Amino acid sequence: MSGGRTGSVDEETVFAMIADERRSLATTLLGLTPEQWALESLCAGWTVRDVGGHLIAPFTVPMWRFAVYMLRARGHFDTANQMMTRFCVDSNGERIPELLTANAENRFTPPGKGAGAPLVDIVVHGQDICIPAGIDRPIDAEVALAALDYITGPAATGLYGSVGTELRWEAADVDFTSGSGPLVRGPARSIILALTGRHGAAAGLEGDGVGLLD
Repeated sequence: MSGGRTGSVDEETVFAMIADERRSLATTLLGLTPEQWALESLCAGWTVRDVGGHLIAPFTVPMWRFAVYMLRARGHFDTANQMMTRFCVDSNGERIPELLTANAENRFTPPGKGAGAPLVDIVVHGQDICIPAGIDRPIDAEVALAALDYITGPAATGLYGSVGTELRWEAADVDFTSGSGPLVRGPARSIILALTGRHGAAAGLEGDGVGLLD
């Protein structure tokens, strides 16, 4: 739980955050050069454009098509996700900013995962895109708190790995603490990245638990 917080934000507020993040990222994407679109993102094996394709998948891939990908992948979600992302890039790769803006208020959520899942998705993938492109993309304090509360809460179990449960996390710039064990302290943005597996991009972290992130 966050220090002094309930560990939850009402869904209307979270959906408003998601819409703002999508519109903001779309504006950033409009300014990318062809070279930046082709950069390797923080997601292994995915370019910046691939990550953008992933972000528009909920608006452009019907459930029946994803079911076909799951069958082709023999139930392996990551493989099906790669197929779906390739479809999105091939079919709408030049329209990613437009589609993010047009669907900013879309309320699709993965079954059983709630609004926090698409919030974390847009926040983290925004960093996956912007960090390699040399673009500073700050995360609003309230958005960071909502994302951190979700990542370390029960709805996110199994989504981001288990290292988060083995450490004590303490944000230096927002009112957030979670977990027990060796301490990891630093900026909220870096903690979000570390908790979602982007350890090498999580700058400014300190404490006895940092060595356990590798």
